Amino acid sequence: QGSGFGQTAQSGSFGSAPQGSGFGQTAQSGSFGQAPQNSGFGSAPQGGGFGSTPQQTAAPKKKGNGGLIAAIIGIIVVLLGAGVAVAGFALGWFGGKKTIELSEKKLSIEVGEEATVEIKNYEDDLTKVTLEYSTEDKKIAEIASEYDDAFVVKGVSEGKTTVTVSGKNCEPVSITVKVSEAAKAEPTEAPKATEAPAATEKPEPTAQPTQAASSNYTTIKEAYGDDEFKIYLPDGFSFDYEEEDSAVMSDRSGNTIYVYSEMPGAPYYYLHPEEMEDDAEYDFSEFQFESVKIGTAPNGNDLYAAYRYDPNDEYGDYEVYYIYFAYEDWYGTEDYIVVEFSADYAEDDEAWFVEMAETIFGQ
Repeated sequence: QGSGFGQTAQSGSFGSAPQGSGFGQTAQSGSFGQAPQNSGFGSAPQGGGFGSTPQQTAAPKKKGNGGLIAAIIGIIVVLLGAGVAVAGFALGWFGGKKTIELSEKKLSIEVGEEATVEIKNYEDDLTKVTLEYSTEDKKIAEIASEYDDAFVVKGVSEGKTTVTVSGKNCEPVSITVKVSEAAKAEPTEAPKATEAPAATEKPEPTAQPTQAASSNYTTIKEAYGDDEFKIYLPDGFSFDYEEEDSAVMSDRSGNTIYVYSEMPGAPYYYLHPEEMEDDAEYDFSEFQFESVKIGTAPNGNDLYAAYRYDPNDEYGDYEVYYIYFAYEDWYGTEDYIVVEFSADYAEDDEAWFVEMAETIFGQ
């Protein structure tokens, strides 16, 4: 190494000036004031010859070592720089933000229902990121559960809001959540007046419903609320059927009165068409519903009598009379306490309905 036979002087590292006797130094001279030393092959011995005083107190340095060390250092610096660059891009040091990919772009759930949304690229890109989940309106939807790679949304009330997922060095992403009211349960099929046994087949009084003889009323609770109301028996009637939210009364002539704490489907959706689903199987082309106010209900709301004609009724009750009043349900809308009479029993006279209402509601 050095300026050997037939060679040019080596440079210390890539792009640097030619090296002398060491890294970054100029070529050494033999001693103060003397010409530069020549270490080439075949050159004359340095100094004054055998026995002369050495020109330097320190051993001469090899020129080639400085270049090799510099080259190694340069390679290390380049490799370290490349590693830092890769890590920087991966962690978003240089302005690039990670993308959060969700399994859903929008959700449609009912009040009280939950739905899970997964982070699709969590394992590939986001394992070192702490994700945060938030809702724009917690009164409509809330985050029920949070996980590293998923979250659970729960419907609280009817409406529309957005859920946003964010994280450090990540581009936030949002989805739309639509919450609708829970579907109303279809009313159970009520016993038909025509199914009552003939008068000769009716059981003796001892075989009547097991309710105490002195009890002439029952209590029903709102199907979608918390209030309760007493339902009294008209003269000649007894209870055939009692549950928390409904009751059936009949007399010996086969007349039957039904009491519900929610209005049956067809008349309800006739009064509330905005709540009817697009695919609802209700045909109102021949449906008739006439209503008139007859007084005040036990809860202070208006009390109505109504006539309904529905040729599409699935139970064959094409003509029915009602006494009903509204109550506010849990969802901020309204349902009804309904007393139902068959057309062949009810009298088409407002005074008759007033009298029946006063008797049944104990007013």
